[in-house]
Parts: sequence; structure tokens; C-alpha cells
Amino acid sequence: MRKNKFLTNLGLLLTFIYIVLIICLTNSRLHEFWNMDLNEIGDFLAGIFGPLAMAWLILGFLQQGEELQQSTQALELQAKELNLSVAQQKEMVELTKKQLDLELKELKELKEQRIKQNRAAQPKIV
Repeated sequence: MRKNKFLTNLGLLLTFIYIVLIICLTNSRLHEFWNMDLNEIGDFLAGIFGPLAMAWLILGFLQQGEELQQSTQALELQAKELNLSVAQQKEMVELTKKQLDLELKELKELKEQRIKQNRAAQPKIV
């Protein structure tokens, strides 16, 4: 984030310096600007602002690269967290399975005890 802010401030500073430099260089010939044809004015402005546009294009590219890197780091962190979550879910499934096995074992033992009690309670005919 700091790098993006630095690049933006650098771009603004370079733009300001560039515009001041252009004004200083063209100030003495400003009267010629008003006498130019429209296509000449367009060519003049394109020539002046072309390098500035290219500089901002490069700065934008650098900013996007930084943001993409941050986004990639965030996605990697999310993937790690997801893997940890999956591992915890597996542990919880194992614990739940063990608990269920114990409960089934207890139910079987209880059922066997009841069967024994029922058999013991029945009269024996000899």
C-alpha cells in the first residue's frame, strides 16, 4: 500500500515538474500557439502530453503489479487457512466417529444385559 502511495505521489510530482518545464519552454512562444491550425494544435498537445501519458501508464503498471502481488499473498493465506480448517474438520470427524463407536458399544452391552435379564426373569421349565 505504501509503495502505491509513493508511486502516485511520484507521478504527481513528475507531472507537476513536467508541466512547469513545458510552460517555461513554451511561454515565450505562446503567441504562436494561437495562430496555429487545429491539426497543428492537436499535434503539439499530443507531443507534449504523450510522454506524460506514457509515464502514467508505466506507473499504473507498477501499481497493478504491487496490488496483484498483495492479492496473491492474500489468496495464499486463505489457502493455508482452508487447509488448516480441513485438517481440523478431519480431526473432528475422527473424534465424532470414536464417540459414536463408544456409544454403539455401550448400546450393544446394554442390549445384551437386557437380554440376559429377560432370560433370567423367564421361568425355566425343566
